[in-house]
Amino acid sequence: MKLTHLLFASALFLLISCEVDLGISTIAPSDTNTQGSYANMIVLDNLMYVITKEDLQTYSLENPENPELIDEQFLGFNIESLLHYKGNLFVGSPQAMYIYEIDTEGIPRNSSITDYTGFGADFCQRDPIAVNDETAFASLSSIQIGQCREVDRNEIRVFNIENINHPKHINTVQMESPRGITLDGDLLFICEANNGLKVMDVSDPTHFIELYHFEGFKAYDVIANDGLLVVVGPEKIYEYDYSDINDMRYLSQLDF
Repeated sequence: MKLTHLLFASALFLLISCEVDLGISTIAPSDTNTQGSYANMIVLDNLMYVITKEDLQTYSLENPENPELIDEQFLGFNIESLLHYKGNLFVGSPQAMYIYEIDTEGIPRNSSITDYTGFGADFCQRDPIAVNDETAFASLSSIQIGQCREVDRNEIRVFNIENINHPKHINTVQMESPRGITLDGDLLFICEANNGLKVMDVSDPTHFIELYHFEGFKAYDVIANDGLLVVVGPEKIYEYDYSDINDMRYLSQLDF
């Protein structure tokens, strides 16, 4: 394995949280998707946005040694993922996708709450989100935690978000226990827990085209960065080269 790949993978591992330990915080820059889809912390300029299990918090980093809480909003329960895209925060919870527009003062203002119909209030599911200019993709997989009842529902739900105040459900694609997801252009990379990695062409979000399925390993989260893909499992990090999507190739793996 090339040393540059090893260093890149090692650095990214420090910046993601995956199913192995969802308590790890993630700090991601504002203009890239090089973050794990289970991120729970994002830094934009001198502001830091953090999700707890129930709240969305905004901190001022004017004094980075002593962050100041300047806003806190209650969202619900079991909030799981946080994503920034072009001035909007996308928050995943077991029951809904929240979209917040960041105002001129840096405070998130709620634009919409899109319920995941089909899941009852006593069901739990994992729910990372990936977005582009027009579309949001929510990875929903059923789990059983505490008093939550188990339901066999594992899918990618697709929403048109051209109007962030009124997202429209436009597609549902059945998967096998989907976990972390990320986008690069029209490519959607999907981790399927015990079923490896799938790569989809989503240029038409109402009609997914499967380009690759790399099987035989556990995959929980994924990061795409300029042709290099890092896939995180419970004990290994895998690297793929997708710079030529017609010849996507496995590069290496790193134990940790």
